[in-house]
Amino acid sequence: YWANHDFIPTTVGGHWGYSSAGGQLGGFDELIDLGNNTYQGKLNGKNGFGPNANGGNSLPYSKVELYSMGLIGPEEIGTLQLAQNPQSTGEFGKFTADNINTLTASDLIAQHGDRVPSVENSQKDFKAITVIISTTMLNEDKIDSINRDLENFSKKGAPEDYWGNTYNFWKATGERASIDIQIVEENLKTQ
Repeated sequence: YWANHDFIPTTVGGHWGYSSAGGQLGGFDELIDLGNNTYQGKLNGKNGFGPNANGGNSLPYSKVELYSMGLIGPEEIGTLQLAQNPQSTGEFGKFTADNINTLTASDLIAQHGDRVPSVENSQKDFKAITVIISTTMLNEDKIDSINRDLENFSKKGAPEDYWGNTYNFWKATGERASIDIQIVEENLKTQ
Protein backbone atom coordinates (compact mmCIF):
# COMPACT_ATOMS: atom_id res chain seq x y z
CA TYR A 1 0.00 0.00 0.00
CA TRP A 2 2.86 2.38 0.83
CA ALA A 3 5.25 1.20 -1.85
CA ASN A 4 6.96 3.47 -4.37
CA HIS A 5 4.17 4.03 -6.88
CA ASP A 6 5.91 6.67 -9.04
CA PHE A 7 6.76 8.74 -5.96
CA ILE A 8 10.44 8.79 -6.92
CA PRO A 9 11.95 7.52 -10.19
CA THR A 10 13.14 3.93 -9.93
CA THR A 11 14.20 1.04 -12.12
CA VAL A 12 12.84 -1.40 -9.53
CA GLY A 13 9.06 -1.19 -9.73
CA GLY A 14 7.31 -0.51 -6.42
CA HIS A 15 10.63 -0.27 -4.55
CA TRP A 16 13.17 2.47 -3.75
CA GLY A 17 15.82 0.95 -6.01
CA TYR A 18 19.10 2.82 -6.33
CA SER A 19 18.16 5.73 -4.09
CA SER A 20 19.00 7.01 -0.63
CA ALA A 21 15.55 6.02 0.68
CA GLY A 22 17.35 3.36 2.74
CA GLY A 23 14.18 1.62 3.87
CA GLN A 24 12.48 -1.72 4.10
CA LEU A 25 11.72 -1.55 0.36
CA GLY A 26 15.35 -1.02 -0.64
CA GLY A 27 17.82 1.79 -1.11
CA PHE A 28 20.98 2.92 0.63
CA ASP A 29 21.54 5.52 3.34
CA GLU A 30 25.10 6.45 2.33
CA LEU A 31 26.69 6.74 -1.10
CA ILE A 32 30.38 6.73 -1.93
CA ASP A 33 31.58 7.97 -5.33
CA LEU A 34 34.27 5.53 -6.49
CA GLY A 35 34.98 7.50 -9.68
CA ASN A 36 34.26 6.63 -13.30
CA ASN A 37 30.48 6.77 -12.63
CA THR A 38 30.79 3.87 -10.17
CA TYR A 39 29.27 4.06 -6.69
CA GLN A 40 29.18 2.06 -3.47
CA GLY A 41 25.87 2.12 -1.64
CA LYS A 42 25.98 1.49 2.09
CA LEU A 43 23.31 0.79 4.65
CA ASN A 44 23.81 1.22 8.38
CA GLY A 45 27.55 1.70 7.88
CA LYS A 46 28.04 -1.53 5.94
CA ASN A 47 28.81 -1.96 2.25
CA GLY A 48 25.78 -3.09 0.32
CA PHE A 49 22.04 -2.57 0.12
CA GLY A 50 19.09 -4.13 -1.61
CA PRO A 51 17.44 -2.23 -4.46
CA ASN A 52 14.15 -4.03 -3.75
CA ALA A 53 14.41 -4.93 -0.04
CA ASN A 54 16.74 -4.53 2.89
CA GLY A 55 15.93 -7.51 5.04
CA GLY A 56 12.31 -6.64 5.72
CA ASN A 57 11.73 -5.95 9.38
CA SER A 58 15.44 -5.99 10.23
CA LEU A 59 15.40 -2.17 10.09
CA PRO A 60 12.87 0.55 10.83
CA TYR A 61 10.89 2.29 8.11
CA SER A 62 12.89 5.07 6.46
CA LYS A 63 11.87 8.73 6.43
CA VAL A 64 10.38 8.47 2.92
CA GLU A 65 8.45 5.35 3.96
CA LEU A 66 7.13 7.09 7.08
CA TYR A 67 6.11 10.07 4.95
CA SER A 68 4.27 7.89 2.43
CA MET A 69 2.46 6.25 5.39
CA GLY A 70 1.42 9.70 6.64
CA LEU A 71 3.44 9.37 9.86
CA ILE A 72 5.83 12.30 9.38
CA GLY A 73 5.64 15.62 7.58
CA PRO A 74 7.62 16.55 4.46
CA GLU A 75 10.11 18.64 6.45
CA GLU A 76 11.53 15.40 7.90
CA ILE A 77 12.22 13.66 4.56
CA GLY A 78 15.49 15.41 3.82
CA THR A 79 17.22 15.21 0.44
CA LEU A 80 17.05 12.02 -1.59
CA GLN A 81 19.81 10.87 -3.95
CA LEU A 82 18.69 8.97 -7.04
CA ALA A 83 20.88 7.07 -9.47
CA GLN A 84 20.10 7.79 -13.12
CA ASN A 85 20.23 4.62 -15.30
CA PRO A 86 21.80 2.42 -12.58
CA GLN A 87 23.37 -0.94 -13.40
CA SER A 88 24.65 -3.41 -10.82
CA THR A 89 28.32 -4.32 -11.13
CA GLY A 90 27.68 -7.75 -9.60
CA GLU A 91 29.42 -6.73 -6.37
CA PHE A 92 27.07 -6.23 -3.43
CA GLY A 93 26.03 -2.59 -3.28
CA LYS A 94 28.25 -1.41 -6.15
CA PHE A 95 26.68 0.03 -9.25
CA THR A 96 27.28 2.35 -12.15
CA ALA A 97 25.04 5.27 -13.06
CA ASP A 98 25.01 8.09 -15.58
CA ASN A 99 24.47 10.61 -12.79
CA ILE A 100 23.28 11.02 -9.20
CA ASN A 101 20.27 13.33 -9.02
CA THR A 102 18.79 14.86 -5.89
CA LEU A 103 15.20 15.47 -4.85
CA THR A 104 14.07 17.58 -1.93
CA ALA A 105 10.74 17.48 -0.13
CA SER A 106 9.86 20.69 -2.01
CA ASP A 107 10.57 18.90 -5.32
CA LEU A 108 8.32 16.01 -4.30
CA ILE A 109 5.49 18.32 -3.23
CA ALA A 110 5.80 20.34 -6.45
CA GLN A 111 5.47 17.10 -8.43
CA HIS A 112 2.85 15.24 -6.36
CA GLY A 113 1.18 17.92 -4.25
CA ASP A 114 0.77 17.85 -0.49
CA ARG A 115 0.19 14.45 1.05
CA VAL A 116 -3.50 13.75 1.58
CA PRO A 117 -4.39 13.21 4.31
CA SER A 118 -1.78 15.26 6.13
CA VAL A 119 0.30 13.82 8.96
CA GLU A 120 -2.13 15.42 11.41
CA ASN A 121 -5.14 13.68 9.82
CA SER A 122 -3.66 10.40 8.60
CA GLN A 123 -4.58 6.99 9.96
CA LYS A 124 -2.31 5.81 12.78
CA ASP A 125 -4.09 2.62 13.84
CA PHE A 126 -4.49 -0.17 11.30
CA LYS A 127 -6.18 -3.57 11.14
CA ALA A 128 -4.92 -6.59 9.24
CA ILE A 129 -5.96 -10.10 8.43
CA THR A 130 -3.75 -13.11 7.90
CA VAL A 131 -4.89 -16.02 5.79
CA ILE A 132 -2.87 -19.22 5.72
CA ILE A 133 -3.36 -21.52 2.78
CA SER A 134 -2.08 -25.03 3.24
CA THR A 135 -2.67 -28.35 1.50
CA THR A 136 -2.51 -30.08 4.91
CA MET A 137 -3.85 -29.30 8.36
CA LEU A 138 -1.36 -27.34 10.43
CA ASN A 139 -0.24 -28.96 13.65
CA GLU A 140 -0.72 -27.18 16.98
CA ASP A 141 2.98 -26.23 17.25
CA LYS A 142 2.84 -24.48 13.87
CA ILE A 143 -0.40 -22.69 14.75
CA ASP A 144 1.05 -21.59 18.10
CA SER A 145 4.21 -20.32 16.38
CA ILE A 146 2.22 -18.33 13.80
CA ASN A 147 -0.05 -16.85 16.48
CA ARG A 148 2.94 -15.89 18.62
CA ASP A 149 4.59 -14.12 15.66
CA LEU A 150 1.35 -12.29 14.81
CA GLU A 151 1.00 -11.18 18.43
CA ASN A 152 4.60 -9.92 18.44
CA PHE A 153 4.22 -8.11 15.12
CA SER A 154 1.11 -6.29 16.32
CA LYS A 155 2.31 -5.60 19.88
CA LYS A 156 2.48 -1.97 21.07
CA GLY A 157 5.88 -2.51 22.59
CA ALA A 158 9.08 -4.39 21.86
CA PRO A 159 8.62 -7.91 20.50
CA GLU A 160 9.77 -10.88 22.55
CA ASP A 161 13.51 -11.54 22.75
CA TYR A 162 13.32 -14.54 20.39
CA TRP A 163 12.67 -12.05 17.56
CA GLY A 164 16.26 -10.84 17.94
CA ASN A 165 16.86 -7.55 16.12
CA THR A 166 13.62 -7.77 14.14
CA TYR A 167 11.24 -4.82 14.37
CA ASN A 168 7.52 -5.18 14.83
CA PHE A 169 5.18 -2.65 13.21
CA TRP A 170 5.01 -0.33 16.22
CA LYS A 171 8.80 -0.21 16.65
CA ALA A 172 9.47 0.06 12.88
CA THR A 173 7.25 3.17 12.71
CA GLY A 174 9.17 4.76 15.58
CA GLU A 175 6.14 4.16 17.84
CA ARG A 176 4.00 6.34 15.57
CA ALA A 177 1.46 3.72 14.47
CA SER A 178 -0.06 0.41 15.52
CA ILE A 179 -1.58 -2.56 13.78
CA ASP A 180 -4.25 -4.89 15.14
CA ILE A 181 -4.31 -8.45 13.87
CA GLN A 182 -7.28 -10.39 15.16
CA ILE A 183 -6.38 -14.03 15.47
CA VAL A 184 -9.25 -16.34 14.58
CA GLU A 185 -8.66 -20.02 14.04
CA GLU A 186 -11.15 -21.61 11.72
CA ASN A 187 -11.03 -23.80 8.69
CA LEU A 188 -12.92 -22.32 5.80
CA LYS A 189 -12.39 -25.26 3.51
CA THR A 190 -10.51 -28.52 3.78
CA GLN A 191 -9.91 -31.17 1.20
